[in-house]
Amino acid sequence: MFCTERKKKISLEYRSDLLKFRRVMEEMRLSVTNAHLELMNRTLFGRLFKAYHENLIIDGVCRKCDANIVSILKCYDPVQKAFVFGGITATISAKDIAEIFGLPDEGEETNLNSRK
Repeated sequence: MFCTERKKKISLEYRSDLLKFRRVMEEMRLSVTNAHLELMNRTLFGRLFKAYHENLIIDGVCRKCDANIVSILKCYDPVQKAFVFGGITATISAKDIAEIFGLPDEGEETNLNSRK
């Protein structure tokens, strides 16, 4: 994690590397006790931790793939201003993006549709 100071506020920025965590789990798997597993299951990350612990993560699926991004972008419906995945409609806000990428959610809005 990196800490940056902006406008006297501290914001955290972090990157995710699924394969790196898998390698860490390989090193610590034998040290994980049932008590650890029970505690992890009480968190929001319980299922994710279990997938790593039970070695269910597949390297090829964890790598960045532009085709996956393109298929997600094709699900965007500009009329509804939402993503449509099968029968599920999902919107995403600036706050959501800030939380996903660890970006500060502050400052002025920018109109990305205007041309200068």
